[in-house]
Amino acid sequence: MNKPTYNAARLGRQARGIVTVLRFTVALLLVVAAQTIFGPVIAAQEFRIYTRVSQEIGRPPGSTGDAKQNEVVAHSLTLFHAGKVYDYIHSVGEVTIFEPGLKRFTILSTTREMTTPVTHDELLGKLNIARKEIKNFAAVPKAQGGPPLKVAKALNFQLAPDFDAKFQTKSKLLTLSSPFVRYEAQCSKAKAPQALTSYLHYADWICRLNYVLHPKALYPAARLELNEALRKHNVIPTEVRLTIPGENPIRFKAEHEIHWQLDRKDRSYIGRWETMLKDPGTRQVSFREYQRAMLVSLSKRTR
Repeated sequence: MNKPTYNAARLGRQARGIVTVLRFTVALLLVVAAQTIFGPVIAAQEFRIYTRVSQEIGRPPGSTGDAKQNEVVAHSLTLFHAGKVYDYIHSVGEVTIFEPGLKRFTILSTTREMTTPVTHDELLGKLNIARKEIKNFAAVPKAQGGPPLKVAKALNFQLAPDFDAKFQTKSKLLTLSSPFVRYEAQCSKAKAPQALTSYLHYADWICRLNYVLHPKALYPAARLELNEALRKHNVIPTEVRLTIPGENPIRFKAEHEIHWQLDRKDRSYIGRWETMLKDPGTRQVSFREYQRAMLVSLSKRTR
C-alpha cells in the first residue's frame, strides 16, 4: 500500500492553499450561490476581495529582535461578477474561474496560455480517494510502518474535525479550537445577504480545489466547518488566522480587503481573461497535463 507522505506542512497550508479564506484559504475566498436558486439576484452582486497571506516565522536561536516575524507569502485578487468568481494569483499568472451554475472551475494560465476544466464531481471523486488513503494510513500501526499515534490522531481529525466554536457578538470574533487546528476569524457583516451566500459557496468549493491542487494543505473538512460557523452567525471574514499547534507551531494569517464594487481595472482584467478563454491559441488540456506543466514551471522558478 502506498503511504501518503506526512509532515508538519501537511497540517499547515501552502500559501496558495490559504488564499481564500484562504485559497487559506485560506483562501480563504468567495463564491456565487447556485444560479438555479438565486439566478438574477446573485448575478447582480459585484464585489472585490484583495487577500494578503503571511506566515509567522520564528527567529533562529541566538538571533536578536522580536521572537517572531511575519513573512508575506502570497497575494490574490478575487472578483465576483455576473454569476462567476475570478481568483487571480499574479505571482504565478493563474486565474481560477468558478461557475456555480455549471458546477465547475476553469483554471487559466495566462503565462503558458493554457486552460483546464475541473468539475465538482471530479473534485469530489479525488477527495474521496484521498480520504480513503489518509484513513487507511492512519490505521496502520507504527510498528508496521504507520504514523506515530499523535500523527494518526491529527490525520483522523482532518477527516472528521470536532471544534469548540465560540463567537463574540460584540467584537465579531469567531474562534474554532481543537488540539490539532485552531481558526480565529475577525468578521464583519456583509453588505447584502446574497454577497455572503456567494462568498461562502465559493469558499466551500475553493478549499476543495486547493487540496486537490496542493495535497500538503489541510484536508478541506476543517475549513468547511469554519465556513458553516460563518453561515450560522451571518458574517464574512476580514482576517483569518490558522494555527497548527505543536512544538514548532505553524501559523498563517489571511487578511481580506473587501470592496463592494468593481472598478475599471477589475473589469479590464475580466475582459482580458474571457478573451483568452475564447482565443483559439489558448490550449485546453486535461487536468493532469495542466498540473504536470505547472509543477515543471514551479520547479524551474525555485531552483
